[in-house]
Amino acid sequence: MICNRALCSHFDMVKELQDIFRDVYIKERKLNLLYGILIEAGTNGNGFFVKAREDQGGHLQMLQEIIIQYGAQEIDPNILAKMGESLLHLRSSVKEKEDLMREILTAETELVELYKSSLRFLTSDDQTRRLINRILTVKLFHKRELMDSLQTFTP
Repeated sequence: MICNRALCSHFDMVKELQDIFRDVYIKERKLNLLYGILIEAGTNGNGFFVKAREDQGGHLQMLQEIIIQYGAQEIDPNILAKMGESLLHLRSSVKEKEDLMREILTAETELVELYKSSLRFLTSDDQTRRLINRILTVKLFHKRELMDSLQTFTP
C-alpha cells in the first residue's frame, strides 16, 4: 500500500494517540485501585482520597469514550487481571501509607505527562482537547494535595 506523506503522517499520529490513550487508561485503572487501597487503610484526609477516586471513575468513563472515538484497540483483559493481582499483593504487604501516597503521586505525575503529550495530537479536535484539559486540571490539583499530604510525613 502506497500512501502520500500527509496521509501516512496522519495515520502515524492516530496510532501514537491510540497508544497514549491505552497507556493512560491502564494507569488510570491502577491509580483508581491505589486510591482504594489507601481509603481502606483509613488514611487521614480520607475525604480527599474518596473524592480523588470518584474523579478517577469519571476520567475512566471519559477515556473509554475517547478510546472508542479514536478507534484504539480494546485493553487486553489479561493485562488488567495481572495489574489487579499485583495490587492485591501490594495490599497484603501492608505498605506504609507514606510509600503508597508516593506511589500515587508518581502515577498522577506520569498521567499528567501522558495527557500533556496527547494534546500535541489533538490540534483539530476541540471537544477532546477540552475533556483532556478538564482532566489535567483535576490531575494537577490531586498532585498538589498529595504533595501537601506528604509534607506532613517529613520531619
